[in-house]
Amino acid sequence: MKIDVTQHCDIDVNLLKNIIEIKSVAWPYSVANQIKWLSTNLKTSDFHVLLNDHGSYVAYLNLIHIDILIDEISKPALGLGNVCAKERGKNYGTELMKSTNDFLLENKRPGLLFCKEETIGFYSKCDWEVIPKAKIKVSFDSPKIAAMSFNLGNQYSKINYCGVSF
Repeated sequence: MKIDVTQHCDIDVNLLKNIIEIKSVAWPYSVANQIKWLSTNLKTSDFHVLLNDHGSYVAYLNLIHIDILIDEISKPALGLGNVCAKERGKNYGTELMKSTNDFLLENKRPGLLFCKEETIGFYSKCDWEVIPKAKIKVSFDSPKIAAMSFNLGNQYSKINYCGVSF
């Protein structure tokens, strides 16, 4: 298995169909709503990451370009969202996350994600670290949402993120 990374500006109709097919397993919205969400929430430079298993796409996530303030110093990062797979129990999500971690390391970028408390265990197994609520400030309401990071370390006092949830 390997990942295919495509910038949003480079997706074609066939890739879009694959993305929507995978996303629809987790979020059963209409094709029109899926397309609208992607076009509204992703910039042309953002990434679609798909796990390819012998020529078939089986898992998906997106990475968006964000800026975070770490102890008041701006740092470019990638926000990870929409992690989903066609089937559960086949380790597609784990494979996708581990390959995405390699992508983040190769590109020297930290990753940030927001997740429900019940999914922290999955992301922790994929080497992501919980950011204590006292150490992160976000610009949206997030009482039941955890923040996690990869390739960031923990030598910081405060992280500020002033963007949308992804």
